[in-house]
Amino acid sequence: WISLLITLALAANTIFLSLGIPQLLRKSILLTSTLVLIYNCFVFSVGGIANELISIISSIIGIIRFHKQEQKELTEAISNNTLVMQQLVDKLGGSDGNR
Repeated sequence: WISLLITLALAANTIFLSLGIPQLLRKSILLTSTLVLIYNCFVFSVGGIANELISIISSIIGIIRFHKQEQKELTEAISNNTLVMQQLVDKLGGSDGNR
């Protein structure tokens, strides 16, 4: 039954790779590498364990970096929208309601 972990991990990885969405792939690596890590622990593969731990850590770092970039872009977009809204209010006669 333990060999099914590798088969399941490879099948899931193939599906996520075919979707072509980098962020989804990073998250899928957490699942697939965890399955392979469990397998490597059962068969006492030190090199395999080290490899999967590096993959998992790398994926976590990638997810965190992407999330920070997403937050930065969202903050910039909100700031730009606020500026545009203020300019529209100013052109329409100010924010005091007088036209």
